[in-house]
Amino acid sequence: MLRRGLRLQSRSTAKGPLERSGWNQTRAAALLGVNRDQIRYRIEKFKLERVPLNQENFPSLRLFPETGAPVAPITGTCACLS
Repeated sequence: MLRRGLRLQSRSTAKGPLERSGWNQTRAAALLGVNRDQIRYRIEKFKLERVPLNQENFPSLRLFPETGAPVAPITGTCACLS
C-alpha cells in the first residue's frame, strides 16, 4: 500500500512542473532540481501525456476565432488603463 502511494506521489511530482512549464522538459527539470534526462525518464516511466489545450478538453476555454489560439483571462488591473 505504501509503495503505491509513493509511486503516485512521484507521478504527480513530475506532472505538476511539466504543466507549469508548458511541457518544456528543461524548465520542468529546473523546477524540480533534476536534470532533463530524469524528467524524460519519469515521462516514460509514468506514461505521462500532454493534454491538448482545446475546447473539447476544456469547455470553458475561450479561443480567438481567427487563429484558434487561447484567450488569456484578464486578472488584476493594468496601470496603463487607470
